[in-house]
Amino acid sequence: MKIYFLIFLLASLNSAAQENFELKFSSEILSESRPISIHLPENYYVSGKSYPVIYCLDGEYTKFALNGTIEYYSFWDKIPECIVVSINQNYKDSTEKKYKRWMDCAYSWDTGLPKSKGLIFKDFISKELVPFIDSSYRTTKFKTIVGHSFTANYINYFLLDDQPIFTGFIAISPYYATNGLESIKTILEKIKTPLFYFVACGQKDLSGHIKSVNEFHKRFSKIKNENFVYKKFDMENNQATHTTIFPVAIPTAIEHVFSSFAEIDEFEYYNLLKKKDKVAYLHQRYENIYQIYGIEIPIRESDINIVSNSISETKDWIQLKEIAELGKKIYPKSHIGYWTMGEYFEKTENYSSALEQYKIGLSLLGNEVLNISDFQKDIDRVKRKLE
Repeated sequence: MKIYFLIFLLASLNSAAQENFELKFSSEILSESRPISIHLPENYYVSGKSYPVIYCLDGEYTKFALNGTIEYYSFWDKIPECIVVSINQNYKDSTEKKYKRWMDCAYSWDTGLPKSKGLIFKDFISKELVPFIDSSYRTTKFKTIVGHSFTANYINYFLLDDQPIFTGFIAISPYYATNGLESIKTILEKIKTPLFYFVACGQKDLSGHIKSVNEFHKRFSKIKNENFVYKKFDMENNQATHTTIFPVAIPTAIEHVFSSFAEIDEFEYYNLLKKKDKVAYLHQRYENIYQIYGIEIPIRESDINIVSNSISETKDWIQLKEIAELGKKIYPKSHIGYWTMGEYFEKTENYSSALEQYKIGLSLLGNEVLNISDFQKDIDRVKRKLE
């Protein structure tokens, strides 16, 4: 990299308050400098953590919706905090007098594959920009690429690599180069590790884009490979146009890409009821979070509670004791483990031990619990059984 570029970067990194900044990336592959925007998590400089990275094409406008969505969903722990790298493409090349996006993402109508600068731009991202971000910031192995319209078709070409550098793909209102789709479909049918793919178009989108997305969905939704985690945005009643579909669909897209990270939802709960060893399932779920996203987090208290409920519903009291012990170990200052252990003792008719555990759990609830009377009912019930 050019010395002036590194000086500029270091100046940016030394500012702890700086979360969004622009830079000129001096590319040897492209033989030009390209404007890049980088969005860092709020506590990046003090956390010591590593973060997934989202690379966004058409960065001048897509970054606004994407950055805000990432901040909002990570605040609620629906997704991990992420670094967002946005590549500007909506300005004219001084020599060719064409917008950069048309040159960057060029492909052949005959083959449906990249051509000319489209091949070079792919190398720029894979061999230059991604390695630079990985070496300059604390990143995990999980990377996502996002495109809109013309650039949404382009993201598919990263699937053609022997070892794709991206695990998440978000295509918003693409017009697919159909000639190249069959080879991509063949690859996705054989992938052996999880890959997340999301596609969307607007109800009032351009007719060609709606048709293209629907045809893509007909073919790719039939792929029988559990590692291909696919979702199409519901077009009905979204009222979105070609330009407004991006901010409308991007929250659902981000949720999908990080669906294995989020808390256990209602749909997963019903699947959990069918699992024989629910505690083992919970441990494996968090191991999968690490394996997929490169993020190690403690088992959430909410997930322990959900698994406890599923075990109670299936009346497996041995597993209930196991999940109670896990709750006490991870969250010793929370009521969850003690209350679950109290339920275990009550169900196995050890009422004195049940009362003891319930009382400890009650003492840990604090004064802000609105339904404390519901907890008191459990204690009163056990007291009556001891009489």
